[in-house]
Amino acid sequence: MHGGFQDGVGTFIGADVFDGRPILVRFTWSKITSTTAHWSQAISPDNGRTWEVNWNMEFERVT
Repeated sequence: MHGGFQDGVGTFIGADVFDGRPILVRFTWSKITSTTAHWSQAISPDNGRTWEVNWNMEFERVT
């Protein structure tokens, strides 16, 4: 994975293999506050021209 944060959104991309085919995987961190964050994962079979989001998570800090 490589990437970083810009304007409060973190985008990280790396190479992987799915069903024997090379794909890109993208992790995105957004909506970050002192108590919450959103994370999503997307895959791209066409070197990043299109992305399919296949996982979303919402994080919340508990006291």
